[in-house]
Amino acid sequence: MRIIHKDEIKEPVGDFIQYEKVRIKNLVPDGAKDMVQNSSFPLQYLIDKANGISFNKGCYVGQEVVNRMSRQEIFRRKLYLVEGDNTLPDIGTKVTNENNEEIGELRSSVDNIGLALLNTGKSHANLYAGGVRCVKTLKS
Repeated sequence: MRIIHKDEIKEPVGDFIQYEKVRIKNLVPDGAKDMVQNSSFPLQYLIDKANGISFNKGCYVGQEVVNRMSRQEIFRRKLYLVEGDNTLPDIGTKVTNENNEEIGELRSSVDNIGLALLNTGKSHANLYAGGVRCVKTLKS
């Protein structure tokens, strides 16, 4: 069971679809679905924002790389919340911009909301995921 909450839970959590919507809207990646084994970097997926990485605890594997990357503050790719005009396609669908450049790929999605790992150096105007027009929200 997983529960995402800020404070005391005062009402039932709901079904799996409701859970997924809350998770996606709050930019909480599901490691097994959203991250690619041996090529995903935790800070790109905002794991530090969900208290998934400690910068002041003892040693752990990859600590030097994580610390070095956290000081850069700019990543080539980062996780964003996107909202589509229609139901978004499956995980792994390429995301393109108005110039038809591939700028990333869709990760988890439910109905018309989803997480997309996007290149931060390219235009995020007029995004499309598998033919579905979508917009990047301000959350990141």
